Amino acid sequence: MALVGTISCRRMPLSEPKFHHYVSNFYLKGFAAEDRKKKHAIQVFDKFELKTFEKRTDKTGGAKNFNRSFSKADPNSVEKLYSYAVEEPAGAALKKVLQSKSLSSREDLERLLLFFAMTTARNPKQRSMLEAPMRQLDGLLIRSALGDDGNDILKKRNSRNLFSEEHVGMELPLIEPIFDSLCSKSWAILEAGDDAGEFVTSDFPLQIATANEDPPWGFESPGATIFVPLSKNLAILGQSGSLKASKLILDKTMVASFNFGTLVNAHRNIFFKTDDFLILDCDSSCVLDGREFFRKCIG
Repeated sequence: MALVGTISCRRMPLSEPKFHHYVSNFYLKGFAAEDRKKKHAIQVFDKFELKTFEKRTDKTGGAKNFNRSFSKADPNSVEKLYSYAVEEPAGAALKKVLQSKSLSSREDLERLLLFFAMTTARNPKQRSMLEAPMRQLDGLLIRSALGDDGNDILKKRNSRNLFSEEHVGMELPLIEPIFDSLCSKSWAILEAGDDAGEFVTSDFPLQIATANEDPPWGFESPGATIFVPLSKNLAILGQSGSLKASKLILDKTMVASFNFGTLVNAHRNIFFKTDDFLILDCDSSCVLDGREFFRKCIG
């Protein structure tokens, strides 16, 4: 499943997006409230600044030119590819899964898994982990070529983040191995039960919920159980081997536990409809609603 090769094979949209989502608008709508104008507003908690605010789903979960490529013909070619080849099919698949509350279609499941593999690869969390080793590689190459004369260049390069174009070039090859790892697992639907509250999501929604082996863990780890929220009411769970059930109804403690994992796994933001969702408190001893959690653990 080579994404890059599809750019020249398909007619791409002519629009020139500048705000590029790393958490797609269609996905965030599943955790948002719809107003009279059919706009979707979502609550955002910022882990860095410890504050909560409201944003429209089409104005959050992204950044200007986040997926910009080195292509001289069309710097937005990768952003358009993601939209056309991944997000549109995944959006249609998500709609069907949410309506049926089942994973009966393997094709729809794989479209969703490809979307979450893409979201994991093209992500601020992933980019922050790549910055340091890339700077070190920069240093080795420049010093080997220029010796001491390269020090001034290194000072300037170390003072900047990598360009989006540099990140995009490294992210594309990551999507397929993540996707293959996800496809190797068995998956089940998780539904929040009555009085269990709602699921929240984050800017890094694909997460390893448990692992019955020593770290380091990866999505390909045989012992890793993967959790992904799909909407405020549904999520999916993947693990190696067969599952006892294709659908599980979760009580409030389980929903609260998964929501706490989503918060911990997030890079910077978690997204939710209202702050009455349920979550384990900071020491995992009891279930709190969102308002109580923010007041107790953050102040």
